[in-house]
Amino acid sequence: MKTNSNARLAERTSAKGALGLGLLAATNTQTHVHEGIMNKFKVPALGIVLAMLVLTGCVEEEASVLVVGNERPGNTCELTANQAGPFLSRGVMDISLTKRYVMAPVLLNQLGNSKDVRLATQSGDPMLDDTQIEGNTIILDGANVSFTTNVPALELALQSDLFIPVGGTVFPSSTAAIGLEVISEALGRQIENTTLFDQRGTLVTILVNVTFTGRSTAGRDIESTEFSFPLDICSGCLLNYPPGTLFPDDDGSQTCDVTKDPNNTGTANSSFESVCIYGQDEAVDCRLCRSAVGDPTDADDVCDP
Repeated sequence: MKTNSNARLAERTSAKGALGLGLLAATNTQTHVHEGIMNKFKVPALGIVLAMLVLTGCVEEEASVLVVGNERPGNTCELTANQAGPFLSRGVMDISLTKRYVMAPVLLNQLGNSKDVRLATQSGDPMLDDTQIEGNTIILDGANVSFTTNVPALELALQSDLFIPVGGTVFPSSTAAIGLEVISEALGRQIENTTLFDQRGTLVTILVNVTFTGRSTAGRDIESTEFSFPLDICSGCLLNYPPGTLFPDDDGSQTCDVTKDPNNTGTANSSFESVCIYGQDEAVDCRLCRSAVGDPTDADDVCDP
């Protein structure tokens, strides 16, 4: 039963486990994957504060870090940072289910191995005074994010460019997948407050433009290529109603509330698929929606047709 209580509906759709923002990360010898959405990479400590002296030629001026795509998580919600994908060609954010959107850009360090940095110390230890490190490893420090839209109602909410701190390491000739929350809850609520999405079925498209910044271990400032990603923002477009999950409500409308099953067959209690990040890019079973929202009255507003 609809109660039109969206104005008081709190953000209660942060589901447990796989419903949250945590993406499982996997690593191999050629790939370093960001563990968790906002966790920092830990760079191995050198143990001594050292001055770095560049011994060989300059790094090319062209962008040394290429953003190759926005990775689609696998069946286990892992990020592999595979240069070949799979990638999302566009994203979907259902504003009725979530106020956040998280990307997983895959970065390629196009610089090859080059042990061109010598560490100068005053220890007097010849082993330390002649130590060389890889100069083309890139340590990320953040991402510049801007938005492009031709929807006047969204221009005010999306007018400000963002700098989002990130942590990550991209080794020479290797890749890294970085979890990046490009739309925060605060920004998502600004988008929702435009009233564009008061009616179920509304969909608008924006472009999310991302550029990563950082520094090489040789001490050079690094900026990646710009990556533009189309993002569809909608209301209710990701909700899915499998057969046997809708029942007549008290007012004659349809509901996904299992307690309204007149035959008490238990069909609606059968298992349903979870998602990697609730409310984005994947269809959300209406039973999962009701479980995530919790309150039956709020769930009627959010999860029912």
